[in-house]
Amino acid sequence: MEHENQNLPSILVIDDDQAMLQAASQMLSLRMPETKADLCDNVQDALELIDAHDYDVIVSDIKMPGMDGIMLLAKVQERRPETPTILITGHGEHNLAIQALRGGAYDYILKPIDRDAFTAALRRALMARQLRRQVVQPRTTGAEANNRAGRGQCQERKTAQYRFTGTKATIGQSQRNGPAAAATA
Repeated sequence: MEHENQNLPSILVIDDDQAMLQAASQMLSLRMPETKADLCDNVQDALELIDAHDYDVIVSDIKMPGMDGIMLLAKVQERRPETPTILITGHGEHNLAIQALRGGAYDYILKPIDRDAFTAALRRALMARQLRRQVVQPRTTGAEANNRAGRGQCQERKTAQYRFTGTKATIGQSQRNGPAAAATA
């Protein structure tokens, strides 16, 4: 069973409110059973988990003792800049939400938390993370095979004819530049 959980998308939820952590755990197990969630009630332990695990999404409350969510976001951006981070803020704290987005947060959720909005934000963040991983992974099909054969996109050859003292010369030109041009000198 542990081996199966290693392949599941992983989410770290950080909040100093134990009731919020328990509610998040229950919500994730019911609405997103295809994920694995780790819960943490303080920022220092969360930073250790972030250093040890490559989470797919990190969710944190903004207002916490010691280090707030904005400062945590800066640490996450240093350690795991590719990991989407969603911050949770109280109703009416729009300035903090704007500050979070400018600091690199993927999204923010207002309290009281709407379960549908929260789940939708997590699914979007998981998709963004998956797409980032696909872009970063080296591709060994198609483009690499073409490059090895000398037929890569950058090496496309099209013929353009130029007249230079009565002789024709062939030069490399991309297909995207339009039809071959004939110029007279």
